[in-house]
Amino acid sequence: MRTAGARRFWRIEGYDSSLRVFQKTLAFGKLSEAQMVALLQRLAAKHLSDNEIVAASLRPNASGYAPHLEHRVGSRATGAARYMISIGSNPYYIASIWQGDELIDGNANS
Repeated sequence: MRTAGARRFWRIEGYDSSLRVFQKTLAFGKLSEAQMVALLQRLAAKHLSDNEIVAASLRPNASGYAPHLEHRVGSRATGAARYMISIGSNPYYIASIWQGDELIDGNANS
């Protein structure tokens, strides 16, 4: 049996430059990695124009394609402190995996 500190969580944060404008913590099992990517894309798309959303939705090899909604993954293997998925440039959104005992602000809303 896992202790409360051993539970894992997704922490989702949105930033405008260095200012955090959004934060939400969810139990890890509520979303798969693919679902988290889709969620981050939805959040990032709110800040794009209609034409930018269309360009980001094209096939990567299509004329007019723009990578506005492409996701990047960071992990300890790539030098990141923890596993993270990010989307957007500015504003941008990051989802990272945390252990329950690492969430010092008590924001572990499941």
